[in-house]
This record gives sequence, structure tokens and C-alpha cells, in this order.
Amino acid sequence: MKVRSEFLAHLIGHNLRRSYFISSQIFSEEFAELRITPVQIAILEAISLGSDLSQKEIAAIAGSSPQVVVPLIKKLEDRGFVERIRSKTDRRFHHLILTEAGRVIHSKITSKLPEFDEHLLHAFSPEEKETLLKLLLKIIDSQVEE
Repeated sequence: MKVRSEFLAHLIGHNLRRSYFISSQIFSEEFAELRITPVQIAILEAISLGSDLSQKEIAAIAGSSPQVVVPLIKKLEDRGFVERIRSKTDRRFHHLILTEAGRVIHSKITSKLPEFDEHLLHAFSPEEKETLLKLLLKIIDSQVEE
């Protein structure tokens, strides 16, 4: 049933929030068996890029704050997906690496994400998908500090 407020229908922020809600529902259904969140996926991806990233840099890649990311890294560590290794050059710093289980889950996720995008955007043409992505990145790039 489509009930729509014409006022809200023209508000970008409102429609981004509704789109996020729909995306979250589909994500929950498709990734339920992995018991992982979108932010945790972004954290795993960031860690897979290299072990020299700080938690602040990982948070930036994940599009979140260190206050949110640090406990999520701990949860990933508790599940055996991430390991902390103390730096040999700076004892205050820990490198984060994916464990074997972390590499396996990361691989499962990255192979499944295109299906998720296709499910979410099934009504879009390839050109519309590209346009949407460019516009979303423009919003992000215009608001995120360098």
C-alpha cells in the first residue's frame, strides 16, 4: 500500500532515510546467516587493505566514527575474524589483520554484495545505477573532511 505525503516525497533527506531503511531490511534478510552488520563489513574491508591503518583511518574508510568502530572491531576480534598485533616500532600501536576466518568471511561477503546491490536496485538501468552512485558519492565527498 502506497500512502505518500507530497511534502515528504520531495525532501531528499527523508527519502535517503527511507531508502536506507529499505536497504537495511534487505541486507538483514540476505546476510542474516553471517550475523554481520554493514559497518562491520566496511571494517573488514578496511582491514583487508593493510595492517598499517589506525583505528581512526579504519573508521574513516567505514564512514563512521572511532567511538562506533572500536567496539565493533572488538566484536570482530571476539568472533575470531580480526587479530591485533602490537607494533614493533611503536608499542602503543596495534596492527589489525584479518585472521584466516576473517579472510573467509570477507570473501563470502564480497562475493555476495553484488547480489545484494542487484536485489536493492533491480528496477534501475545500468545508467541509473551509475548516476545514483555518482550522486551519493558527491553528497559524501561534499560533507566529509579531507
